[in-house]
Amino acid sequence: MMSMRGNYMSPLEHQQFQRLRVNRIAVIQELKVDHILHYLLAKAVLDDGDLSEIDSCHTTTDKSKRLLDILPTKGRASNWYKHFRAALLNPSVEDIVIKHRYQILVEFLDNTIIEQTGSLEKANCQTAGQQMPRFNKYQPLPDIANSASRPPTVAAAGHRPKTLLAVEAPYMAERAGSPSNIPENGWDETESAEKWTMRQLQGTKIPHTVQYWDEDPSGFSSVLEIPLQEIVKLEQSARAADLMLGEQERDAAGRMKQLEIAYYLWKNERANDEMVLCTCSAVLDIIQDVNNHFLHFKYFRCLSKDYDLDLALEIAYSYDEVTQWLAEVNDQETCYQLVDIGLNLISFVFEFGAHEIAWQVVASLEAFLKNHTDLWMLQFSFYVKCLSLSNSVCNLARSDEYYDRASLLRERISKAMASFGQETLDCSELFAEASILKRKLGDFGPSYTWAQKSMQDVDLEKKSILVNVLCTSSVAYANQWKLMRAEDLAVEAVQQARMIFGVYSPIYLQALKNFVAFSNNFRHDAFGVEASMAALNIANKLYGYESLHVAQAYAGHADALLAASNYDQLLFFDLAEKAYKVAADSYSPNHPLLIPYTQTLVKSLLCRARLTRSAKERQELLVWVEKEIRKLLRLCELHYGDVSQQTASAHLLEAEVFLAQDRGKDAEACFNMALNTMTMLTGEKHGDVQKIKFQLAMLAKASGDVVRAKSMLKKVVEGFDTAAYYMNWYNDAYEALISCCELTESQEQVKEFRSKHMGWKWISEDNRRNIMWRLLHAVPEGYDSFLEKFELWRSKVKKVQVHLEKLKNAGDLAANDISSS
Repeated sequence: MMSMRGNYMSPLEHQQFQRLRVNRIAVIQELKVDHILHYLLAKAVLDDGDLSEIDSCHTTTDKSKRLLDILPTKGRASNWYKHFRAALLNPSVEDIVIKHRYQILVEFLDNTIIEQTGSLEKANCQTAGQQMPRFNKYQPLPDIANSASRPPTVAAAGHRPKTLLAVEAPYMAERAGSPSNIPENGWDETESAEKWTMRQLQGTKIPHTVQYWDEDPSGFSSVLEIPLQEIVKLEQSARAADLMLGEQERDAAGRMKQLEIAYYLWKNERANDEMVLCTCSAVLDIIQDVNNHFLHFKYFRCLSKDYDLDLALEIAYSYDEVTQWLAEVNDQETCYQLVDIGLNLISFVFEFGAHEIAWQVVASLEAFLKNHTDLWMLQFSFYVKCLSLSNSVCNLARSDEYYDRASLLRERISKAMASFGQETLDCSELFAEASILKRKLGDFGPSYTWAQKSMQDVDLEKKSILVNVLCTSSVAYANQWKLMRAEDLAVEAVQQARMIFGVYSPIYLQALKNFVAFSNNFRHDAFGVEASMAALNIANKLYGYESLHVAQAYAGHADALLAASNYDQLLFFDLAEKAYKVAADSYSPNHPLLIPYTQTLVKSLLCRARLTRSAKERQELLVWVEKEIRKLLRLCELHYGDVSQQTASAHLLEAEVFLAQDRGKDAEACFNMALNTMTMLTGEKHGDVQKIKFQLAMLAKASGDVVRAKSMLKKVVEGFDTAAYYMNWYNDAYEALISCCELTESQEQVKEFRSKHMGWKWISEDNRRNIMWRLLHAVPEGYDSFLEKFELWRSKVKKVQVHLEKLKNAGDLAANDISSS
């Protein structure tokens, strides 16, 4: 059992707290943080850490929001409200008009009358069945928004009073120096000001209730398994990242307890009449915290596995009912809120791994949007989300459909925006998903082009999209064998993710796994193993059970061990088996997402068969691997067709199986099938084609056909430009060619190719970066400076440059006219 409690504050503190909360929008609109920071620092209300937090925000609005979030955490002893008020009356600015506006703002705060409720807990824990307190105001300040008397909105549920595990509540309150139920991430800019009945909301407003429970309802008993020991261990760690994760885990446990109570009351018809599951505060607190979805998955899984309670499905059904109920709504704010809930719910459920349920929510939202064809921006966001989901599950036909829809709508929106003189639409996410789609289709050229466009168009305020764009572009550049640039992008993605989100976040994990994949394919070094091990540890810590995210980390670590020829204790094989088992338990037997796990398992089986000294065990392993390679080929051909990069890769693995079985002719046939496919897809000079030719040459050399092998190897080393990037297989190609020249007694060619080999090796090894944690975790340079390495500029920067160039040309023409006259 887990109970929760809040701490009380004095009536005066409550007044101060609510004044800032109720007038948040007005303060944010008027305040420039730089005008009052000096005063607050001088009075020791803020410290250097607070200053760093505020400075890390990029916009004036964000800085103001962050300051308002920090102030109430300073506790009674700091007199934070008194000094904040005094700072507004004594700003660091000479402009009389600005000073006057700050004086009016102080009067505005002073004239806000707050009902004396006795405690913040009482004010915040009003149930939907009670009348919410009305905050009467005097005449509003000109140009300052009045947030009172607004109907309930989804935004109003963005945060809640923080609830803590009972055993730790006093400690947390003492550490913070303020009541523990002050929202950690600040307050919402909108507040429910009065109760709205179902009759008032019918068909026009989202049925939204804000309700929190500090005590268990009668008859309720929690079944959640809270990992208290792990949370306490994190909170006692000396590492800042562990402390932050521990705090997030504790907050997630509180949220899940609230959801458990809400569901219990709703299911047993003990909730108030207005409560709808998918729009109650308990659900919205979870799904709208998009960067922390992962914290709740272990609880959802436990309820499903141990108690046969599929909360994700229940919420999806509830959302479907609401979209039908509001099908004809005309209020634009309600439409935006409903779509926002749907998109966040889709993300949550899909990341949880419940893909079928995610598509049910997609169907509900799509049906709603069909009745609102004028909501272009919402439809565009929806299509891009669906494209992303389709790419993730490798449903390429569906991806193509949503890509077409998003592209057509993008053109319409861009034309409409241009006619009003507005900036063009941010399409970086669409471009990144288009790159992924083209890559999966084997169109590496268009994939590369779309990746470049996404890098140019990305909005730097959208941090998670920025990291995703960098990861996507890294793969696109690697597929074009622009390996030094691909490596730059992979490293930049990790640096950005760590700086913005910290190491314990799914976005950092995504970036690190992307770097590991690049290392496994091209670097093959010991640090790749170290990085893959770190990714596995982070995945286990984030998810707490063997989820698909952990399975990906298992497979990545197995591939890293194989790439670095690290065969200690056959760990690579155990990891590959674990990864495949988790994936097989999660997907249907014919699911395309089984393909990468099957590939890793096949490579591990082959390696183990080569290493074993037991003829019997070797034979058993080869029988097993032959079964798996047939399964892999069937999956690739089923989902991608005969002519695809995926099927070609499967044929290459099949060739390795035949070589292990001493079936050289069959292996050569598989190599040739893969060669023909990749030549059709990418062209003769592509790196993948040259690598297959190298493998065929090595097969010819092993079979004794040295002349043919020499001819093929010569074409490889002379016809392929590595751009001075060191690769093991290309080095092996040079060494094999020199060996063939020696066997054919071509001494002149031996000297020639030794010289070329040494030149290439010297340059490539000199260019090869020694990537370690110090580099991966370094602070990244400015994004615009980073892009200049690629001879790219972000769209907005490019527009400014073009405009300046036009002005310069116009000035030059005017100067010429003057001189000529």
